[in-house]
Amino acid sequence: MFEYLWLLPLGFVAGVIGSMIGLGGGFVVVPVLTFFGYSPTLAASDSLFAAFSNSVASTVSYARQKRIVYSLGIKLALISIPGTIIGAYVSDAVSPPLFKLLFGAVLVSSGVYIYMRR
Repeated sequence: MFEYLWLLPLGFVAGVIGSMIGLGGGFVVVPVLTFFGYSPTLAASDSLFAAFSNSVASTVSYARQKRIVYSLGIKLALISIPGTIIGAYVSDAVSPPLFKLLFGAVLVSSGVYIYMRR
């Protein structure tokens, strides 16, 4: 049980960063888990479960602050659900080296985009 205690600060940091910028923390959790030897698909799926928990908590907090446009959120949810299901099946078919390459490309692209927007 104690061998997994390092996951507590990882989850905390991912939750804080994820709720601040709306990325769910997966860009923190997936690289760390793969660095520690977890398969990329396992890291991604566990990260998504953590992101779900983070999303529920963030949604409650933002709802209390009246910072949610529900009509937009519902539209985004309805559009993202099919993509999420397809992505889960596709990730199972992708080899770990290709997954790492694609995930790295997403991280680099996100970093460049964020940097260029400021």
